[in-house]
Amino acid sequence: MEFDKKNLKDINEKVVKAVEDVLKDTGISVQFGGGRYTDLEYKLKLTLTTKSEDGLNPAEKDFIDYGINYGLEPQMLGATINISGKAYKIAGLYPNRKKNNVSLINVKNGKSYIASHTRVKDAYFELNIGERVA
Repeated sequence: MEFDKKNLKDINEKVVKAVEDVLKDTGISVQFGGGRYTDLEYKLKLTLTTKSEDGLNPAEKDFIDYGINYGLEPQMLGATINISGKAYKIAGLYPNRKKNNVSLINVKNGKSYIASHTRVKDAYFELNIGERVA
């Protein structure tokens, strides 16, 4: 068997499911983060995340702790916004990234995406007109 785009999608799903099954009682979540392949080798990235004592994962905690530096208010975390006709849940913040630093989850398919804090802020306040704190 050689690696190609067709079979890697299936492999990714199987690997993530297998790791999730192994970790199901630990509170650790698994997220596929891409990979590189040749015909004979495939390197993939998995991110394992646990929650802090207050029940937040690192991106959620960073949103609460550092979001204000980007004009993001704590109540925005978990809110659903609309970007380009698609619904996303605001899932966290990656403060070490300069541009696309807000974590989003597509409401329809559950996939993770990132967007700029400016785009997320604009989409949030577009749906919540009158609630913006100056």
